[in-house]
Amino acid sequence: IAENEAIDGIDIIYEDLKDEDRDNFSHFIKLLKKELVKINKILCVSVYSKSEDTGWPMSQDWDTLGRVADEIRIMAYNEHWLRSEPGPVASLRWVEGIANYALKSIPKNKIWMGIPTYGYDWTEFGGMYFNNGQEARKIARMMDAELQWDEDAGSTHYEYMRLGRKHTVWFEDPRSFSAKLSLYS
Repeated sequence: IAENEAIDGIDIIYEDLKDEDRDNFSHFIKLLKKELVKINKILCVSVYSKSEDTGWPMSQDWDTLGRVADEIRIMAYNEHWLRSEPGPVASLRWVEGIANYALKSIPKNKIWMGIPTYGYDWTEFGGMYFNNGQEARKIARMMDAELQWDEDAGSTHYEYMRLGRKHTVWFEDPRSFSAKLSLYS
């Protein structure tokens, strides 16, 4: 497939790598890069987010990947997610920490930051995923919920009651997207 002239290269994204897979994953990326160079194709590697505060996950060696791959695509999202407590999908401080950490291991010209465009609706019994901010805004209108802007997080959120259950919603929208994008200019 990689030899197909219609593609520029390969983007590798492995979810749920275990810490003990770190060296094997790096070795695989090195071997793959060696083969892709032979056919003049690029190698992109998508990685989990991490920062000085977390230092995890350890399953991806950003120093090695940053040296080997042509692009590193950092998944700078899911600070909070369906199985966590409610909160921003990617707060400004959290995203900034990831970017600063990346710059210590990966050449700046290789870094691509993934910015979220979705959101979550939490209840005490689980949650729901929104594909985009428009869906979250639609529910806010239907439930007559007041949108709140969290300046520190750079995110929009609201709460509403339905069937006796409190819902907490955090989502990304054009304003939060712009706030995160401004971190990279």
